[in-house]
Amino acid sequence: LETKVVITPKISEATELIRRVPKQQRQCLFANENNLSYYRMYSKKNCESECGSKLVEDECKCTLYYMPRKYSNESKICNRLKAECYENVLYKIQNTMDQTLSCNHCLPACWEINYNREISTSVLGNGSFQMVEDLPYSASYIRDNLAIVHIFFNENAFSGFTKNELIGFTEFLSSTGGLLGEKRL
Repeated sequence: LETKVVITPKISEATELIRRVPKQQRQCLFANENNLSYYRMYSKKNCESECGSKLVEDECKCTLYYMPRKYSNESKICNRLKAECYENVLYKIQNTMDQTLSCNHCLPACWEINYNREISTSVLGNGSFQMVEDLPYSASYIRDNLAIVHIFFNENAFSGFTKNELIGFTEFLSSTGGLLGEKRL
């Protein structure tokens, strides 16, 4: 198989001026606004990971081995006997089927880098393969068992986007004063 992975970075930033805007309106959180229990820095992925861990802990009384957890005697690692429970919880979180088992409160961070990816796979062509000396493999064996992966960025340069105030308080007062002070004849 030959696989191509195209990576496209997406950078989002926000100016300090939008801190005054309520979180639900600006739709992002600054690093120090939402204190996570298990992570020092806020990111949407960290929030979702912590939320999922807490929901699995509450529902199944255990934590998956790769999830953050409380370091106490009460917090146990999930075993296969709990598989039906934690798989059900994770499915509900992912598909937001149950609002009590949801991590929708996890907003993106105001400064964040995400990587979108596109993957395409195809069968290797029937071209000839250059054989490495002293390897006892035939061309058909290599064709059947070889995998090639190409990983690259879609563009040489990329840009981000910045959230900022469209109109500040001073501009608003200026515009309002100008409109109210206009003479009508």
